[in-house]
Amino acid sequence: MPPLQWGHSIGTRQAQAQTTLNETRANLDRVQELERRGIASRGAFDTASAAFDRAIAALNIAVADMRVATAYLRVNQAKFEMACICSPVAGLVLDRDLDVGQTVASSLQSTLQFTLADDFRKMELRVAVDEANIGAVNVRDPVTFTVEAYQARDFPIKISALRYFTLNN
Repeated sequence: MPPLQWGHSIGTRQAQAQTTLNETRANLDRVQELERRGIASRGAFDTASAAFDRAIAALNIAVADMRVATAYLRVNQAKFEMACICSPVAGLVLDRDLDVGQTVASSLQSTLQFTLADDFRKMELRVAVDEANIGAVNVRDPVTFTVEAYQARDFPIKISALRYFTLNN
């Protein structure tokens, strides 16, 4: 049975044990009254008394099982909360070197798992543009660019510098 269902099952067993205890208590009271009148035998009273004692034990076991399940749940909730991989900065994930569901282990040597962009307003974009396409562009001109991940979106920027160089530099 999955751990998340343990609480429901144990709670049901606890309710069932309480009902059985109530039933055996009523039966014991009846048998005790009949024995007092001399109608029931001592054996019937002993049987009812033993059933009542077993019902008390069953209820105690169900209560203990509920406590164990609650403790188990709390431990696993704490483990789950500690399992969160949280980014030390706000930003956008540019690259992810992990697959969804992949196990991550702590070690002395850390591997690159994510590449993050901290603040797009402070990013510097360096591009090589053919001279024929950039002839009318000047420093501080507003321009837009697109990226493959967001092809339908234009990102506005301002030109901060223009440098002329060959690809061999």
